[in-house]
Amino acid sequence: MSLAVVIGQRIANHHQILTSALFVAALIVVAIFPSFDRRTEVEEHGLIPGYANNGLDAKWQGRLRECIAQIEAESDIRTAIQVSLTKAGLQPYHMNFTLPDGGESSLMYTVAESRRGDSREALVLMIASNWTMKRSPAKSSWGIGIGVTLARYFRTVHWLSRDVLVVFVDSNLAYGAGARAWLRAYIGGHSELRRGALRQAVVLQVRNGATSLLLDVEGINGMVPNQDLVNTYSIASRERAGLIVRHRDAWDSVMHHARNGGVHSSHAPFLELQVPAFTIRGTSAKSDRSAHLNVDALAMSIESVVRCMSNALQQLHHSFNFYFFTGPNSHISNGLYLYPVFAMHLLLISFLGTTPAYRDIRSLLVGLGVVAAIAGVSGSVMFALAMNDEMVVQSFPSPERLACVRPTTTPEAELQRRQMAGMWVMAGAGVSAVAALALRQYAFSVFSAEGEGHTVKSGGVRLPCPLWESVRVACGFALLAVLAPVTIYSWALAMPLTIVCVPALVLVRPVNLRRRPLRSTLILAFLAGNAFLLAAPPTVRAALFGDVPKLVGDSMLHFYERTLVPAVPHEAQKYLPRQLVQWLQQGQLAQAFRSDMLLLLYEAARDFKCVGGMLFPVICFAYWPLLILLALIACILPAQRVEDEALSMSQLRLQAVLVLALVMGGIVGGVVWRSYSSHGLEKLKW
Repeated sequence: MSLAVVIGQRIANHHQILTSALFVAALIVVAIFPSFDRRTEVEEHGLIPGYANNGLDAKWQGRLRECIAQIEAESDIRTAIQVSLTKAGLQPYHMNFTLPDGGESSLMYTVAESRRGDSREALVLMIASNWTMKRSPAKSSWGIGIGVTLARYFRTVHWLSRDVLVVFVDSNLAYGAGARAWLRAYIGGHSELRRGALRQAVVLQVRNGATSLLLDVEGINGMVPNQDLVNTYSIASRERAGLIVRHRDAWDSVMHHARNGGVHSSHAPFLELQVPAFTIRGTSAKSDRSAHLNVDALAMSIESVVRCMSNALQQLHHSFNFYFFTGPNSHISNGLYLYPVFAMHLLLISFLGTTPAYRDIRSLLVGLGVVAAIAGVSGSVMFALAMNDEMVVQSFPSPERLACVRPTTTPEAELQRRQMAGMWVMAGAGVSAVAALALRQYAFSVFSAEGEGHTVKSGGVRLPCPLWESVRVACGFALLAVLAPVTIYSWALAMPLTIVCVPALVLVRPVNLRRRPLRSTLILAFLAGNAFLLAAPPTVRAALFGDVPKLVGDSMLHFYERTLVPAVPHEAQKYLPRQLVQWLQQGQLAQAFRSDMLLLLYEAARDFKCVGGMLFPVICFAYWPLLILLALIACILPAQRVEDEALSMSQLRLQAVLVLALVMGGIVGGVVWRSYSSHGLEKLKW
């Protein structure tokens, strides 16, 4: 007998322990995934960032200041843009468009024509500023002045190989409505001005008084631009004094992606059309109180990135299209962070794919039918009510529909949105309860606890296992079919979904506090916690718990800093979850849990209706049906037969050893990947 066969047999006897250890190890690797970052680089050599000298000399900087002063002297921002473009010798183009709620808005644009191009390709410089605030010209003159001055400057240079379209939009419109309207007209052939295919775009959104810049790359449903474009600007800005440029922290970016935080950005519509784009966003951080943003340096950095984009002769394709930045000059790509989540999926295959219910085709088909029915009646009801809000708004005297506009923040409006989302949930739960009671009666007809030899008068399908077991196995099969593509499409959404759903489905059994106290307590606590987060508004939660969450967090942080960190050798401290702990210490996750979950559900529904954000469909057809199915298995379907499983001490010791070995293997693999994948660090560096 070969060694491979022997090892396979040994592993087969302990596959559940192995996959459990693999889940824990993968969870640890996910917690420290920013530790495997490596330096950023520009892989498209045609961009050649930082090599050319800037042409925005003192004369052009003086023109920029004159333009800014001229804009600040105007009272209306549209007039300010038109007057400044006209005085610069540029042709202003106006475009009126209708907002999704029926309102009217407008935008303006102009073109800087290339002296040596053929107008078959174009670049976009979009200036996004708030057109509705008081004294908006005085507060937005930096961005508009840079846009006008650069458009005037680009017409004079000899190196520009593509026309540059400079577009001025209102950043206050929801879902980047200005950028969407302009792109829709440009792609659809209805634009007054057209200059060929759009290659890349840069959005500048800076308000007067900003002290630093945030490179906002997150779009909708996990989309990000080709990293070469962002890295090019990072190199260009690094050489400019007076510019502080940052990325979002890795865990901030994960949360931003998971909640579709980029839906309102003006670069998101470009990403949906496969046009690499990002936003240079002005910020005013507390740590930058003594800093001042150099407007001249900002204009020169944009000139540099436009020059680099003009140099590239083909579509950007060399660098990464899925990544998280971990610092100004470091990143981690999907070549590493995908695999731990896929490793977590193996727990479903090990625990559910080897059960008798999975091997029996009747049990699997009946279970799949139940899962499809529950997902259909529960998720579809929620989805249909949200997308057809006419059926719900009749219940409210002043209904607020799912309109693609920035919602009002008054308490009355928030209460109405909360009530609407609550009606979706209650309708889905009510229909599911009726279906669950019918399934309870059906469970007695397909399986008899008295054994296979027990005869029944009614005909129909007979199963060799209880219905709850068939439903559990089929639910795991369906969940795996959902998680795998979602992980590839939006890792930030799939990662928390996997961490929460996979263990719950593996642990669930019919509740029996006497025979299965630990399993039953965990499942009941999980279901009760979800119900509490949905039903209780933030004020009730704050009054009930007070400072308890903060005290627990502080005690865990104290344990991490005073006990765990000193116990780890200095060389290995790099692979502690330092970034995650710092992020938690900032209170971002706690703030998310303090949010009103029904309002978040309402926002997710609006995002899907307006721009196709995938969070709401995932909730309706994955997470919500899973909660219903867990409640069905744990509390409603008859137990009939449950095989209680317990771990021995030797199995626990084996699992601990496997977790340690797998974590060490994951760290070694991450270091090797960081060092050698795509050239990486080009040497092994721990």
